[in-house]
Amino acid sequence: MSSHLVVNAAPNDEASRQFETLGLSDTHIAQLCGNIEDIGFWRYDLDTGLAYWSEGVFRLHGRKFKKGPISLKAAIGDFHPEDRELVSKCVSEAIEKQTGYAYTLRLMRDGEPVWVCTFARYHVKEDGHPILYGCIFPMAAPARSMTIG
Repeated sequence: MSSHLVVNAAPNDEASRQFETLGLSDTHIAQLCGNIEDIGFWRYDLDTGLAYWSEGVFRLHGRKFKKGPISLKAAIGDFHPEDRELVSKCVSEAIEKQTGYAYTLRLMRDGEPVWVCTFARYHVKEDGHPILYGCIFPMAAPARSMTIG
């Protein structure tokens, strides 16, 4: 298995500075990203254990869109069996260390693996409730190293 995993990923301050230089707010960027069909956005409420997905996340998971929450266990169950433990580890460590993560792993859709990249951040809302939130998008399979001999 080939996977790329970064735990404790820090926010990309350089990207934020670039947007500020252009005079673009977070709202502007969110509106633009929301128009890209291949990007999905999600939120995981740590107090309830429930996840909320945009339509893009449902599409990437090969699920029909529905309003309302989905269980984290069901979401992780959509990943390749070899990748599920890594997804769980990312979520657990992000909660424990109150940080983010990034990974490139495989979702299973119609019995076939689909490589996706996910970025997540830990945040405590104004009401004091902690969440993880992030985005997910498809990507080509990571390059595998070869030995020529």
